[in-house]
Amino acid sequence: MIVMINVQDFFNEMIVLATKDKVSDIYILPSEANAYHVIFKQKIQNQRYATLSILEAKQLHIYIKYKANMDIADMRRPQSGQFCITKNCFMRVSSVGNYQQQESLVCRLIYAFTDLKNGYLFPTQYQQLLSNIKKTGIHIFAGPMGAGKTSTMYRLADELANYNQMILTIEDPVEIYAPKFLQLQVNSLANMEYLDLIKVGLRHRPDVFIIGEIRDNQTAKAVIQAALSGHTVLTTIHARSAQGVIPRLIDLGIEKYYLKATINSIVYQELIPHKSGELQALQEQLLNKQIWLDTNTNRWDEMLNEAYQQEKISATTFQTYRKV
Repeated sequence: MIVMINVQDFFNEMIVLATKDKVSDIYILPSEANAYHVIFKQKIQNQRYATLSILEAKQLHIYIKYKANMDIADMRRPQSGQFCITKNCFMRVSSVGNYQQQESLVCRLIYAFTDLKNGYLFPTQYQQLLSNIKKTGIHIFAGPMGAGKTSTMYRLADELANYNQMILTIEDPVEIYAPKFLQLQVNSLANMEYLDLIKVGLRHRPDVFIIGEIRDNQTAKAVIQAALSGHTVLTTIHARSAQGVIPRLIDLGIEKYYLKATINSIVYQELIPHKSGELQALQEQLLNKQIWLDTNTNRWDEMLNEAYQQEKISATTFQTYRKV
């Protein structure tokens, strides 16, 4: 059992373990009466790190909020802040009080992308992407939250940066720390929405845009405009398959003509448990003319079955992640 003797020592020990295990989030949440749970969120499962008394949790909340330059006296209204932990990691903090006036904290750990490289069930998939990403136009990534889409985009962009290309990212919020890139973050209070930042970004004349998410008609139009201007654009969108991306963009009001003129690749990605216990990326890729082929082939399940036949994944994993 973890015991808090000194709040600073407790925090430091917690961070050492969390960063070693590449924990994505640390929750400090009220539970049963007179207790708080400290929970590590990891890719495969959540793990309870410690149980604290109300007094201990309050001390930890105050310590973290102080480091994040937040108001330590306000325990009810939503707040956010951030601070640097190490050279390659910083923490983004969000706090809010519930109806019982119990404060909860969620701490997101933002790692340098070089520490977050995904393995691939089929390594040739990354090489295919890398070859195709050198073409200008839009490269769209879809998949569930936590699927490593942003990590993949950053890794590909870093390859392009090696050719002295300027990379500009626009995100809400920034999820990965990359000092070689110019990183902009959406800020509604400062009137810095996606569309505003894309307009600013175009004036900076980057070679490559990373746009965190296509979320509405205006963002989609701005992404199209950036691609028509000759830029390489890497972005994400909510869709349940590679084939679902084009209908989603049409629903957002983008004409098919412009999609055909700008989209270069569509990738649906999930992280799949390998038999080794590691999570590895599996992608369904539609590259170039494949995007517009009218086919009902269930390529995702075919690749899952191939991974199962090659004994890379278990039968349970195959059944869990198949689409049909």
